[in-house]
Amino acid sequence: MVSSRPKAPPDVERFWADANSAARMLLWDTDNLTMVQGLVPTLELSLKLHLQYQGEEWQRVDAQRYLTDLQRLLTLGQDQRADLAKANLIRTKPLIDAGKFEEAIDAAQEKCRLVLEVLGPLHPDYLSSLEELGMSTKVHNAMRMLNINIERCWNWLKPLWVSTTLFIL
Repeated sequence: MVSSRPKAPPDVERFWADANSAARMLLWDTDNLTMVQGLVPTLELSLKLHLQYQGEEWQRVDAQRYLTDLQRLLTLGQDQRADLAKANLIRTKPLIDAGKFEEAIDAAQEKCRLVLEVLGPLHPDYLSSLEELGMSTKVHNAMRMLNINIERCWNWLKPLWVSTTLFIL
């Protein structure tokens, strides 16, 4: 289906990208409410331009989500913003890479709890934190199964190794 809206000029596309980028950054800086308040009208204009011009649908969806998230951020109390900032800092991949699987699972569970309390069960960030928890658990279980299988193989091969070593000596 061909859109009846004109294609967005390059400066409008650049405006969309810059507005979304600024919003992404501000969602990490939960204490900068003045900047958030200033960006809300920019994102509202970005959405109006999306309706006026033809563009990628995902850009409009992102702009709508950022606008909703920033408006919600303005309504949160200091403790909720602090919890959200804490959740944003939790990273499980370095823990997994270091072999600290239990710590990765604990960190992912804490992130899920914080995001759920502040943003609710239907927010995309909560779903992402659940995915992170799932990956941490999956890697932990895979490593545990690998260790069990290595131990089983060694228990099976050990008598052969001992007898072969004694035979060679």
